[in-house]
Amino acid sequence: MPPTEGDTLPIHEPGELTNESGGQTDEAERPTDEQEGELPTDKAEGGHMPTDEQGEDWLIDEALVLDESAANGSPTSYNLDQFVGWFCLSSVRHLSIWLPGNANLEGLKDKKLNLPQLQTLILARSTASAQAIASLLAQTQSLKSLHLGLAYDWYTETVLEGGEFITQALQSISKTIEDFSMGLEYYPRFNGSPHEDESKGHLLVPFHGILKKKSHASK
Repeated sequence: MPPTEGDTLPIHEPGELTNESGGQTDEAERPTDEQEGELPTDKAEGGHMPTDEQGEDWLIDEALVLDESAANGSPTSYNLDQFVGWFCLSSVRHLSIWLPGNANLEGLKDKKLNLPQLQTLILARSTASAQAIASLLAQTQSLKSLHLGLAYDWYTETVLEGGEFITQALQSISKTIEDFSMGLEYYPRFNGSPHEDESKGHLLVPFHGILKKKSHASK
């Protein structure tokens, strides 16, 4: 009941807890850390979702797997078919994608592809093999714009390795292509120096005169 005129209200020390009747509570009745919403240390450990006495779930972030082996910068547990699926969408006309070296491009042979409908294709810093990319481009009969971005492992690969496959693929789209750009790079970029490629000039041979071949094919 609310106090009436003449009633005397008890005086309590700052921070002192009282019950509904105005009396002081016992120490055992004081709220615990769990009741105040703080997660006890012993329940925050263990990498799972503990449940307190009141049945309230405490969400805990999942632990990151740091010791998982990787291939070409991608953890091996990734679904490699996720890259192939983009080439099967019938409504897509313009596509920009990164293709890692371990992408399951071989699976393209068994799927209904959208490649003949593609008009723009941007392969950004792709590490897929030259053979795989050439097989991809050979099926893009309507391609008008292409950016071919290729990245190579500094320690195990050489720029334009398998260049003959790339030149064959470029010739196969020469009748439709209108815009073309190409980017070549090593990763990681901060290791070594580019002058080491001076002795590998033979890798450029397949590309000699490729633009002239395109101009002849367009006539």
